[in-house]
Amino acid sequence: MITVNQLKAIYPTLKVNQTPEHDEADLALMVDDQWLSIPKATLSTSEQALLLSLACTVDNEHRPWYAFLWGQKKQVPTKRETSVRVLQFQVTFTDSSGQKAAWLEALQAYFVKPIDAFWLDEATGILIETQSDDSFETNFTGILQSLDAVFYTKTVFYIGHFWPVSVELPALFQMERQLFKQVQRSSVNTLAPSLFQSLIQQDRLYTPLIEALKTSLPTDSETLQMINTFFKYHGKLSQAAKALFIHRNTLVYRIDKFYKLTGFDLRNNYDLTLCHLIMN
Repeated sequence: MITVNQLKAIYPTLKVNQTPEHDEADLALMVDDQWLSIPKATLSTSEQALLLSLACTVDNEHRPWYAFLWGQKKQVPTKRETSVRVLQFQVTFTDSSGQKAAWLEALQAYFVKPIDAFWLDEATGILIETQSDDSFETNFTGILQSLDAVFYTKTVFYIGHFWPVSVELPALFQMERQLFKQVQRSSVNTLAPSLFQSLIQQDRLYTPLIEALKTSLPTDSETLQMINTFFKYHGKLSQAAKALFIHRNTLVYRIDKFYKLTGFDLRNNYDLTLCHLIMN
């Protein structure tokens, strides 16, 4: 597939954008997970058709969620106020004959409220899940191991954060894609350790992602005090509860409540450290 640098060499007016472009005077497309735009006035009709065919390897144009997440349409695909997360997956098949459709169907069966799931190319795809009371109890490692055992595959999961469905969601999703691509750690990758690693590397590319997380976290003084104290005592429940002058079970309840609200488990060192950094 043609690269962004190759396109830049051919089309000097090409721009790489941080968010999807909706200017009708420009041809908007995505290549290598980057939003690009080229003035249509500089392109012939055949060039426009060729570029669009190069940018899209799978026919997902009819899918509302694909069009929304890839910036082709501004219209939000649902009328309900809800939050969703995007599970990205990369699958290596030992036997590709007729396995992709069955594999994807099996994946969807593990989720209570999957909105849509589709392949992006021969090896990667996404599943979009609506947040529910059971969402944070999903055993992704177990799902991955089961799928690999049944289909003789090697799978990698990238688990996104639950974001409100709004016009900001496509940009946040694409930043998650870039983040996971650069800092893959294991077969099941989550946002907190990946983003924490990028913070250590002082990568300013993800500042909008951090700002979005900051606005999604509770800002009350009780929550801030709990996180700072729990961080100070290195995640030790009894010591933190004593410093907060509350019962240990009360602290456990508040931590569980925070987890159900945000998706961050403060008993996990990455989640605790990330929340501490973001909220301070």
